[in-house]
Amino acid sequence: MPLQATVGNTATGSGQHAKSDTLYRGVFSATSGITITGVAKIFKDSMNRVLQLDSFAVSAGPDLKVYLAKEYPPVNFINLGSLQHNSGSQLYKIPAGINFSEYSYVLIHCQQYNHLFGYAALK
Repeated sequence: MPLQATVGNTATGSGQHAKSDTLYRGVFSATSGITITGVAKIFKDSMNRVLQLDSFAVSAGPDLKVYLAKEYPPVNFINLGSLQHNSGSQLYKIPAGINFSEYSYVLIHCQQYNHLFGYAALK
């Protein structure tokens, strides 16, 4: 059975962190007809793991969500919340206990029309 969970979209901090704190990262790739650029970074702040969308920009779309997923298109995923902005650095709190060997993708997904805008494979 697919896992679909939603987490509160809580931005934390100023968007700046030391490069040595980065646990995982991936460069965004677009799907057909979409423009997307930027890097997804997972880092640990003093209390939480956080997803940062860095140097980020994506085509406008309705109901865009940020997912951590086991695959793309998303079947098993954790919804980190609504995309805060179509461009610029932004932060999303990640719930405790996520296994990044399983949840190895960050997705930008239009929930309303079930359309994947872009993905970043975390390494």
